[in-house]
Formats: sequence, structure tokens, C-alpha cells
Amino acid sequence: MHIVRNEEGEATLIAADGRELLAISALLASDEEFDTLLRQIESITGGNSVPRIVVNYKEGLFDTAQADIACEVILIEEDPFDEPPTAICRKSVTEGDPAGVAARIGLAEQRQKRLAGQ
Repeated sequence: MHIVRNEEGEATLIAADGRELLAISALLASDEEFDTLLRQIESITGGNSVPRIVVNYKEGLFDTAQADIACEVILIEEDPFDEPPTAICRKSVTEGDPAGVAARIGLAEQRQKRLAGQ
């Protein structure tokens, strides 16, 4: 299932086979409220894809985590040369940020292309 925006404050929930399942109308909601509503509906219905989680692992350290949805990210690092040899690092993503995830992925891909071209 996915959501198609129609006009200001209106959208339609579309089934995988193309059928229109639900007309969504929030004419009195602000743009921000409407976006939040649509994200919540997408999270319940499965949205367009599985949630993405972006982890920055910088110089051997679990730096930051960002995700499409609220979640806890757990990194288990096993290195026999470290003391202790097993480390568990946790980061909580308290609020999903699909736009932030897309931006972070985009920046990393641009950097990767730039470095590959050198």
C-alpha cells in the first residue's frame, strides 16, 4: 500500500493492486499536521518500503543513528584485540525522520562518488 497526495489536505490510500482503499481528508490541519498524519498511516500500513536506519560508525566509534521510524539501534562490536572484546552500544531514535535519513544517505552517496572520482 502507498499514499498518493491529491490536493491540499487530501490524499488517497492505494492498495498494491491499484485500488483506491481510503480517501484521506484533513482540510483543517496544517501542512505539518497533515504530513505527520500521513507518516503515521504509512507506518501502520507498511508504507512504500521497509524502514531505513542510518548509522554513522566513525573511526571505530558508534557516532549517530537516524531512522525513518522511532526505534532502538543496537551495535554489537566484537574485536578480540579490544578490552573488553565484545562491546554493545545503544542509540535511541525517539522520532522518525524520513527526510533526515534521505538527506544523510544522499550526502554519503555524493561523498562516495566524489572520492571515487579522485
